[in-house]
Amino acid sequence: HHRRAGEADYVFAINDRREFGTYVGQHGLVMENGLPTSGHIRLAGGAGRHAYDLVAGIATAIDEQGRLPVALGPCDGRLFLILPRPVGGLSIAAPETAKAGTSVSLTVTVSDPGGRPLPAVIPMRLDIRDANGRLAEGSGHRAAVDGRMTVTLDLAPNEDPGAWEVTAQELASRRSAQASLRVEK
Repeated sequence: HHRRAGEADYVFAINDRREFGTYVGQHGLVMENGLPTSGHIRLAGGAGRHAYDLVAGIATAIDEQGRLPVALGPCDGRLFLILPRPVGGLSIAAPETAKAGTSVSLTVTVSDPGGRPLPAVIPMRLDIRDANGRLAEGSGHRAAVDGRMTVTLDLAPNEDPGAWEVTAQELASRRSAQASLRVEK
């Protein structure tokens, strides 16, 4: 399929390369043994794009012909995020203080090196720890759509006062950011 320039994309690579094993089925030997394989995936749009292996959490180079090298073990697979611009940073916008019994908004932005939000759905991990260090509601895996994710944190009236810590990690390059929030009675 073809994407327009500037669009993000996801590419799945699955290794189903096999050789004949010892098991004999209805029509003879069965191809049951998985084998490693390697090659290149030619990307529409050519060079100048940026690839991230979402399984390993690393940037992967695309060569000048727009090819993405792939090496897979037996029955292995990869999921690549292809972006028009590289991941440059991650930021969290959170209020400095909040009152127990209210709601607050946290906004996480995944941006390119120039500070512009990336135009993609980027997998994220968000950990919100309360004043006692316990994971709070709202923590978990999420997605930043068009580089932004907003989470509403509903604070219970009986929350223990103190410093809450918010950690966001985007799962393409594994960059992370932290912010703190003081909850008051």
